[in-house]
Amino acid sequence: MRLFPRTFILIAVTLVVLALFMNTIIYDTVSDSMKDSEELAISFDMDRVESLLQREQEVQIGESEDVAYWTLFRDYMMAPNGTFIASMYFAGTLDFMNLNFILVYDLNGTFVEGVNYSFDTQEIVPITPELLEYVNDTSSIITFTNETDDHQLFASVGGQVALLTSSSILTDNGTGPSTGYTVIGRFIDDTEIETIAGLANVDLTALNTSGDLPTDVVEAMAAPSFNGTGRYYSVLGDDEIAMYCPLRSDDGSVLMVLKISDDRLIYHNGMNNFSITNIFLVIVLVAIGVVLLFFLNRNVVRPVSTLNKEMRRIGESGDLSARVQRSKNVDEIDELAVSLNGMMGRLEQNDTDLKESERRYRDLVENSNDWIWQTDHDFMLTFSNQAAVSQLGYGLDELYRTSLFDLIDAECLDGAASRVKEAGSPIPPQKGIITMRAKSGRKVIYEVNAQPILDGDGAWTGYRGVSRDITERVRNDRALEKTNRQLNLLSSITRHDILNQASVLSGYRHLLAEMVKDQVPRLYLEKQQKAIDTIERQIKFTGTYQKLGTQEPVWNDTLKILRSVINQAELRDLKVTVDVRPSEVLADPMMEKVFYNLIDNVLRHSGAKSLKISDTVRDGDLMIVFQDDGKGVPADQKEMIFELGFGQNTGLGLFLAREILAITNITIVENGGPGVGARFEVTIPRGHWRQPPVQ
Repeated sequence: MRLFPRTFILIAVTLVVLALFMNTIIYDTVSDSMKDSEELAISFDMDRVESLLQREQEVQIGESEDVAYWTLFRDYMMAPNGTFIASMYFAGTLDFMNLNFILVYDLNGTFVEGVNYSFDTQEIVPITPELLEYVNDTSSIITFTNETDDHQLFASVGGQVALLTSSSILTDNGTGPSTGYTVIGRFIDDTEIETIAGLANVDLTALNTSGDLPTDVVEAMAAPSFNGTGRYYSVLGDDEIAMYCPLRSDDGSVLMVLKISDDRLIYHNGMNNFSITNIFLVIVLVAIGVVLLFFLNRNVVRPVSTLNKEMRRIGESGDLSARVQRSKNVDEIDELAVSLNGMMGRLEQNDTDLKESERRYRDLVENSNDWIWQTDHDFMLTFSNQAAVSQLGYGLDELYRTSLFDLIDAECLDGAASRVKEAGSPIPPQKGIITMRAKSGRKVIYEVNAQPILDGDGAWTGYRGVSRDITERVRNDRALEKTNRQLNLLSSITRHDILNQASVLSGYRHLLAEMVKDQVPRLYLEKQQKAIDTIERQIKFTGTYQKLGTQEPVWNDTLKILRSVINQAELRDLKVTVDVRPSEVLADPMMEKVFYNLIDNVLRHSGAKSLKISDTVRDGDLMIVFQDDGKGVPADQKEMIFELGFGQNTGLGLFLAREILAITNITIVENGGPGVGARFEVTIPRGHWRQPPVQ
């Protein structure tokens, strides 16, 4: 597809996605905002209803105190005869006070008298047993801690919800002592609800819980309350919402649910405005798309198409010296043309450099004394330089018809090469020594470095390698090895003979010492014995030094070695503390002798009472520290102590220690101070130590 149609589709899709995204965001925002608004509106309606209901409660508390705070009534309650209330409160009085009943109780909670009024018949009617039974069962309504307190609660009496208020019977000015209690109240009936609804200007319904509540009420009150207010909000459909406020008794049970219903004018008006805004948004986006497409085609699509034609022309011609024409405008497309011309210039130079590089490497390969070769998947040679011709005697045409395994000496085919040939599968990159047969039958020993060749999919397609003729070097090494064996044998025999003669000489010296009693000759005999002992130590040291570096370095367990040498040493009163981490050090197998000589050096020369062996890691290097509290090493002797023959004893221990460590690039220095003890630091470089795996 061409750039312009793709640009058109891209802009169209972008605008559609943008419109849908904005529509979704705006729709959700407007919808949520309208829902919040109608929730707040109906919540304000419920606030007015609750405010009116609370005012009615406050009025009834005042009426309760008007009835109970009466000195004449208080005095009457000292000897009641059951006629006071009936004679004072008539039907008109109760109707004016908006009360259904007044009940009187003595201080023992015994009913004394009362009056009951019906708003339906506007007459005094008998007090219902349910009312008396409720008051008698609810002792809290006539139980007072403070005589001036008032009690008020909602109660279910005979299937109706009533608002009850009780007060102590006191004097006109509200003082005691109390002589009884009054309980007044009225039923929250439909008339009461209609009055509150009219005053609050809402559609209010009272639902008594003595019967089955409607499904919408049950479902709404099963959900969390509205903003933690104890009210419950519900959407009853597209055109109606409702809020529910439960009236509870003093034990928390729901007696009645006040329900306010309202239409959804706020929500629908907001959504209608959103639809109009949405249409306007679509028109604006279409206009933006048209303008954007025009400018993109003029300033981007057309110049890019022109640039594309220029590049196609250069690609078809293969002329790396050609250049594209620049745009008339100085903009990013013109900069792209400049960059393309620069890239073409670099490609032209790279092509020249590549040809020169190919020529250079071809000369290097052809003139190399190493055999450079390559095989296919079947190990047939596909490339070889001239080195193989002079070393093996085959012509290049012969080599290209030969398998690599046909050139390998039969004795080597028992190793890894034979397994590769039989399996027909690649092996990892290999380095090794292999023997081949020249055309004349002469054995040629090669040091081989081979790498597998992989195609773009990672599949193995053959090998590429470099083989160096080391036939003469191997012969020289073998001759040198033989010479070393002979020299070592001669050294061992000579060392054995010298030690034997030194033992004989030492024996004769002891016999002579027993015969000579004069002190002067005996002094010379003792010096002679010291010379014999020195000869023996030197000869034994040559045996030790001869073994140095003759074995491959191994991984030495530092903790294991330290424990071993500590057990071997005669520590006497020296206290040794070991605080090193588990580690392994790549060093000569004589590493144990290094640690032994360091501890022995402390015992012989330092006069220390304690030795601490610790370690630390610095920049990846492991440092093992031997720190004692002895007399230390003078500053001018810190390097001399590692020289051969230095010291008061043999002068070999620290010299040998440094020589053993140097085999694997491990260093040892003394960094203590006179009077504060000697401090030998053994530093193992990164890569020459490791922490053992957790068992």
